[in-house]
Formats: sequence, structure tokens, C-alpha cells
Amino acid sequence: MTNQHSSARPPNLTFGLEIEFALATTFFDRGDPHQQDSRQASGIHDELAPLPRINTNGNASICNRIEKKAIKHIVATLRSVGVRARSPKDSLEIDAWYITTDSTIEDPTGGDYAWAAIEINSPPLYFSNSGIDQVQTVCRILTSRYRINCNESCGLHIHVGRERKNFDAVPLRNLMALLWSFEGQLDMIHPLHRVDGDFCANFAGCTLGYQLGILGEDDSREKWKQGLDEILRTKSRKDLLDLFSGGCRGHRLSYYLGNLIDYKDPGADACQKKTVEYRQHEATLDPIRIGHWIRTCIGLVEFAHTVDTPVLKAFLYARIEDDLSDFSVVNVLKAVGLPVQARYYGLRLLKEKLERERLEEKEQEPSDTKLDPSSSEEEYHPIPRVPNANEIIAQNQQRRFELWDSDTSEASSEFMEISLGNSASTTRRE
Repeated sequence: MTNQHSSARPPNLTFGLEIEFALATTFFDRGDPHQQDSRQASGIHDELAPLPRINTNGNASICNRIEKKAIKHIVATLRSVGVRARSPKDSLEIDAWYITTDSTIEDPTGGDYAWAAIEINSPPLYFSNSGIDQVQTVCRILTSRYRINCNESCGLHIHVGRERKNFDAVPLRNLMALLWSFEGQLDMIHPLHRVDGDFCANFAGCTLGYQLGILGEDDSREKWKQGLDEILRTKSRKDLLDLFSGGCRGHRLSYYLGNLIDYKDPGADACQKKTVEYRQHEATLDPIRIGHWIRTCIGLVEFAHTVDTPVLKAFLYARIEDDLSDFSVVNVLKAVGLPVQARYYGLRLLKEKLERERLEEKEQEPSDTKLDPSSSEEEYHPIPRVPNANEIIAQNQQRRFELWDSDTSEASSEFMEISLGNSASTTRRE
């Protein structure tokens, strides 16, 4: 097949993120459960105002006071190193990191800590080296200063936008057709608890999935192909939003489009963020993991804006019926021009597979109370600098769809066994 690529210039893309975690604190009259850990746990709330010297035991009033003190402490920490930050009590600053709480975050089981449920929202950032650097800086500050637990109740959400503009119908249709076709492959990146959860539902639960009857264990390939037909027939952004609403279950989808709704109230519309939200990544403050996922989310949107729709259509119909063993997440990422992320996630899948096998041999379960380390994966998986628009076009022309007619190529087979090691996609084409 002769590859065809659009020369369209990718838009100025912006991104933001939400990170959820539990912050460990101790009372001044309690012992330190991890005295060898130099990161702060005591004094986060007691140095500001004494709290009752009793276990919180889920007491809402005490937990609320701890979280308010913790938020104030984090804001002060970030400001002390030159990062603009604000709490719910501060005036609105669009370029400041917003520190708040989230009632869906659960305390880890065990341990002698008083936990604060924290959510951190970044300001809108341009996809650039400085934007990525700012995210990684904040993550390093938090993990080096505080004891943090990212358990299964926590998540990492990435928003991708076009500055203050809404998405046009054609690139949005391209994006949703791509995500619909390869949702199962992309699910392989994520752990089981982030695949089809209450706050990150898969496409089987959206309006389109419900209409096609692909709920529960019914995962007919023909129905997914029918769904692709419906997506490619849409003519407007509203048509797409109708297909990808919450459907019968009313949950937010992993790929959430609700922020793109055009409200009649001009004031509300002007203030609303016009973003596609990726909700399925597990919570982490590892700057390298976050950086690669941001690059992946951005790369999918770039691809949707620069690919010729007829070429994409032919590609998707050729691949939508493939098993995961025939076309893995590594293949998908390489095909859309993300070879660095293909290698990164391929190696992560292999590492996770080996860790699962080790735990199975010892009949152990991962600890829910484990504190996230202050170190990261940086020395093993550095993130390359962000290319400019012309470089993106050149990369697209060289790399996209390189796997179409070469299933037995070295590029296609290099990570096949690695990708198959992850069983996260339990309700997708297998």
C-alpha cells in the first residue's frame, strides 16, 4: 500500500492534568511508622493548629481539618520554590496549580497515619518542553517532600485541548474512530482496576455501545465494526458527543468528551475547558510515567489532526478485527508515530509480567499501604524533547502506518511477546 499523509499543520495543543493521591501525616504525640524515611509526615497539620489526639477513624470533621491543613502546607511548599499554587480559599489564578481534595479517594488500609485525600490540578499548559518540565518539577517536589500513597481509588487524568478553541468535527471523528478501534490495545497499558471502572468506563457502556448491544461479555467483532461505521458517518461534533455520552450506566468514559459540549449560556461556554479527557491511567507522581502518558495522549490527538481521513478509514477497517496478538498496543503506538512510547510501554509490560509471575510464585499480594518512592524511572526511560510542528509533520510522513504491510517485520515482532503478557483487556477482542 502506498502511504498517504496529510501535510496539515498540527494545532497548538494544550494539556492539563489531575493527580489524586493520599498524603500521609502523623500526630505530634505519635511515633513515626517509617522513621528512616526523611520525607515529612509530622508537623503538616500540628504545626498550624493542634488537632484532637485521637485516631480519626474516618471522622469526617477531623479528616476535613487534616485535609485543609495539608492543602495549605502543599501550597506553601510549592510557592516556596517558585511554583504558583492556590487552594480553594484563594482567588482564581488560571496559571496556578490548584490544590484541593476529592471525596472518592480512600485511605490505604493499615499503617499508623492520618491520611489526607488530595487532588492536584495543573494550570493549562502548552505542549512544550517547558510545559512538561513544569509537571515533572512539581512531581519531584511532592515526592521528595511528602510521603504519598497512590492506591486503587486514585487516578491520573490528562486533558488535551486546542487552547480555548473547541475541536472541529473531522479531527474529533478521526480521534474517536481510532480510540474505538484500538481501545482494547490501549487498555493493555493500564492495570485491571482502571479498565472499565465507575469513573473510567469503556466504550461498551456508552450510548453507541449500548445501541449495538456490546455489554458484559458480548464482544462481537462485527458489532465493533458496525460501531466504526456509525462513527465515520457522523457529520458534526454533536453527533459524536451523542454517540459517546454515558449511555445506560451514566458513568464517565475513559475517553470523556463532556467538556466539548456547547452550552447556550455564553458565560459558561467561555469559562469551560474545551478538552478531551483521558481518565484511565492509574495515579502516579513518577514524572517519567506521567511524561510518557502525556506524550501518548497528545500524540493521538496530533495524529487525528494530520492524518488523511480516507487513509485512516482504510487502516482501521483493515485492523479492527485483529486479535490483540495480531496487532498489539506496541504496534498501534508505532503506527501513529510514537515509537519512543511504543518501546517504553513494551518494556513496562514485560516488567509487569515478570513481577506478576514472581508474586504468583510466592502467593503474595501487592501492599496497599506502600509509600511511593521519591525516585523515578528517569535514568532508564528519558523523555525526548518536544518536537516543533514541522518536525511532527516530518515524523508523521516517515513513521506512520509503517506496519501496514509488514506484519513479520522486526518492528512488528520485537515487542509482540511483551505486549501479550498483560491481561488487562478482559472485555475486548481476544
